Amino acid sequence: MKHFYPLFFCLSSTYLGQAQVEKQNAVRFTYEILPHVGDMDIERYHFNGYYNITSGTTRIAWIADYWYQEATYSGNLNNNLESFQNLHTLHTGMEIEQYIWNTWSLKSGISGALSSNFLGAFSNEDLYLLGSLTIQKRWNSSQGFYSIELGTMYSTALGLPQFLPAVSLHHKIHNWHISLGFPQTTLSYEWRHSSLAITAEWEGYYINNQEAYYITPNLLLKNTKWVFSQTSLGLFYKYDLGPVTSALVKAAYVPDSKFSFLDTDNHTITSFQTNETFTIAMGLQIKL
Repeated sequence: MKHFYPLFFCLSSTYLGQAQVEKQNAVRFTYEILPHVGDMDIERYHFNGYYNITSGTTRIAWIADYWYQEATYSGNLNNNLESFQNLHTLHTGMEIEQYIWNTWSLKSGISGALSSNFLGAFSNEDLYLLGSLTIQKRWNSSQGFYSIELGTMYSTALGLPQFLPAVSLHHKIHNWHISLGFPQTTLSYEWRHSSLAITAEWEGYYINNQEAYYITPNLLLKNTKWVFSQTSLGLFYKYDLGPVTSALVKAAYVPDSKFSFLDTDNHTITSFQTNETFTIAMGLQIKL
């Protein structure tokens, strides 16, 4: 059985367990809390669906992602933040992997993103594209495999949509799997109905404000951006509840995060102070 670790899942904000488990045909529902990020607390709800088929030397994968975030502000943050309390991000797209030779493959992915607070009229400011192009070389052995994947991606992993390197080195032997790269690194072990992983991840969000944002009582801007990124180090645990259902739990330390408002040209309006914190997430996976 082939194992796929498509970088397409790293194009935008990450979801619980995406790098720690093989990319199975499945749907996932997760809930996450990120408290005390400076004067902001975040709750995240995430739905992910993934389905792939292989025909000959070609594999095609479809993906759908929806994030709903509730941000609560306090302390030194401005009172003019009602527009940034309920935030939505929807991604849908596909990835194609073409096997060139037995151990070489070329992968390309594209995803359309609708990211907004849904408080006004829709415009092109709510939309952007994400994508990736990588090449992978794989070495198989009787006990596992090695692979290296190199390329580029257009991603919000660091907050702003931008071109970033896509690099990953995988090694699987028996029940161990090591994945070194950006924007995710994992070390995982599987046994019986469980798997445990140590993770390092970079993730970001870029969300349009459809309402006018008042810089001062006499100055307002339209289509401002809510931009947030974080780096986390954590533990991920997956337990199979049955043949098709698994429970997912993750706890992580967040040593670094960045939070700012930008204008429509991505110039910084305000950058907010953040501090180290933690995140806890739990969810359910159902195989298709």
